[in-house]
Amino acid sequence: MGPVRRLLIALAGGATLSLAFPGFGLWWLALIAVASLGWATSGVRARMGFATGLLFGLAFFVPTLSWSGSFLGVVPWSALAICQALFVGALGWGSALLQPHGVRPVVVALAWVAQEAVRDRFPYGGFPWVRLAFSQADSPFAHVAAVGGAPAVTFLVALCGGLLAYAAQTAYRAARTMPRAGGDGPASPPS
Repeated sequence: MGPVRRLLIALAGGATLSLAFPGFGLWWLALIAVASLGWATSGVRARMGFATGLLFGLAFFVPTLSWSGSFLGVVPWSALAICQALFVGALGWGSALLQPHGVRPVVVALAWVAQEAVRDRFPYGGFPWVRLAFSQADSPFAHVAAVGGAPAVTFLVALCGGLLAYAAQTAYRAARTMPRAGGDGPASPPS
């Protein structure tokens, strides 16, 4: 998959994640969004992973934090969204380093939890809002919060997203190497 396609997947994934949060409340879209970032950052260099994560973060935080613009103004809202997106950029960087040959669902889940743990504490005591777990109030995953809190819910949602990305990547690879009906060779040229 080419870099432009990865960036478009990241952009769509970040926008999709914003729809999982209150206002829209389509909690199941969080799984698809996490899967998109997990897949887009697998098998790339760290720099591309960072760019992919940053774009995902901007597409997520700009609309999700738009309410803050009415209280703080456009400049602080933009600064907050960019600051938070940098953490997702770091998530993409780490995911790229830890997934050199394909999606690893446990890596995806642990990277999400680690990113949120850092974001919740830094800078100035952190910004623990719009965590992945907070999109799951109406989902079956919400009950896990009673046992392990928001980090456990985030881990479970991200693990399911990672498994979805793994399944999609496996199916994509299989489809690309399948012989065409009535012909020999791969269905499409390798990228």
